[in-house]
Amino acid sequence: MLHQPHLTPACPSLAPDDQRRRRGTARTINLPEGAINLDMATLVGSYETIARHLDEVAKIPGVKGMMFTFDDFERGVRDFGEEVKPFLN
Repeated sequence: MLHQPHLTPACPSLAPDDQRRRRGTARTINLPEGAINLDMATLVGSYETIARHLDEVAKIPGVKGMMFTFDDFERGVRDFGEEVKPFLN
């Protein structure tokens, strides 16, 4: 039997709140000044090329972070840390 979570307004993080709606992620990324969409780009190239692309993305006004996914998480994180990170500015 599948358990369906019970969502209730008693939970502060889920309660309707005008302040949360005004500063929420969905609203922010849809504002003209916050609308940065990289279309889940796949970066391909040498470690140095990947670092150069990431440095360019980091220069875009409003970018405060990036999210990465790796086919093989442990290897990807290790390779990123050992091979890409040294080239980052």
